[in-house]
Amino acid sequence: MHYTPLFPYFANVKTAFRILCDDYVTEDRGTGVVHQAPYFGEDDYRVCLAHGVINKDAASVICPIDAQCRFTAEVTDFQGQNVKDADKPIIKYLKEAKRLIHQAVVKHSYSFCWRSDTPLIYRAVPSWFVRVEGMIDRLLANNSKTYWVPDFVKEKRFANWLRDARDWAISRNRYWGNPMPLWISDDGHEVVCVGSIEELKCLTHNDGEKMSKRKRNYRDPMEIFDEFGADALRLYLITSPVVRGKPLKFKKEGVRDILKDVFLPWYNALRLLIQSCDQLKVNKKVNFIYDEKRLYYSMSSNSNVMDTWIVSYTQTLLDFVRKEMEAYRLYTVVPRLVKYIDMLTNWYVKLNKKRFKCETTLEDSLVSLNVLCYVLLTMAKLMAPFTPFLAEYMYQILRKLMPQPSSSLSPE
Repeated sequence: MHYTPLFPYFANVKTAFRILCDDYVTEDRGTGVVHQAPYFGEDDYRVCLAHGVINKDAASVICPIDAQCRFTAEVTDFQGQNVKDADKPIIKYLKEAKRLIHQAVVKHSYSFCWRSDTPLIYRAVPSWFVRVEGMIDRLLANNSKTYWVPDFVKEKRFANWLRDARDWAISRNRYWGNPMPLWISDDGHEVVCVGSIEELKCLTHNDGEKMSKRKRNYRDPMEIFDEFGADALRLYLITSPVVRGKPLKFKKEGVRDILKDVFLPWYNALRLLIQSCDQLKVNKKVNFIYDEKRLYYSMSSNSNVMDTWIVSYTQTLLDFVRKEMEAYRLYTVVPRLVKYIDMLTNWYVKLNKKRFKCETTLEDSLVSLNVLCYVLLTMAKLMAPFTPFLAEYMYQILRKLMPQPSSSLSPE
């Protein structure tokens, strides 16, 4: 059923000005009749698209308002007027045309820009899209092959989102987000994509509140890096609810605890090794070099139960971390690591200081230093994916004790 429009500006559009039905219109609010403007509302666009008023070709959708919210030349009686400033002239026009039945003021909620406190309108703008709707079946198939942590996200949250996926707008305009670096000539034939900052220069010469760029209610990450280092923040986040898809109340104290409970004891064990090697060189005239053969021999002969225990405990940790990483349970690593470092520093190191300092026999001292060197080298390799900077720093010190070291750390 067609009807005669109130305004004549687009009366020649054959698919428009029809009476349609949709269940988003309710009887308990308003008149039960809603005007559809596909350029200015999501439901409007959906209804008009479903009933053939428009299609996805942008040329089929009429927009009588420009980017400055002013009526275009097609709207001859109000051309150039802001849509809000034109309210009274429009009412006057309808009165003079004897098409106004009733006039009243209605109080209702309305969207305003939080930056400028000015009224907003919902208006479609030209954008770049990825055509997602045509590949939903493929997306769901690939999702079924993906290992998710936590697993409920795979079948519920993400799968449901994919089933209802719409074409993805990948561009933003100059006012609402970052624009795509595409520069197009007026005739549309030439497109320049800026691929880097250098190329652009050539072309142009705790309270639980969500962290917000606008409110700046978070610490600058660079300040955290400067105070505690990037690795401490990385390890803190790995053990947090974030890796399980849950919110996190960020606390600086948590990053500090990583430094105190993990990094400092780990570094102190390394420092003890280096100091012991220096003392060995001064007191016994022996330059310590890590010897795997001596290590394996001591393990096979069970010469010292503490050596056997810490090597076995290290291998257990290594197996645990590999297993957890394969299952993407990174958040279980740090608690186990803290326990391991406690065992290393407060048990093995403390109970073997006399051996490190060569207060027993020279051979016993060399065996203990080999064990400690092996443990710290294994830890550096183990922790490289989690704490790359500190692990590399540790390795660069340890490599001085290696017979044929590689130039940088290579996790195995």
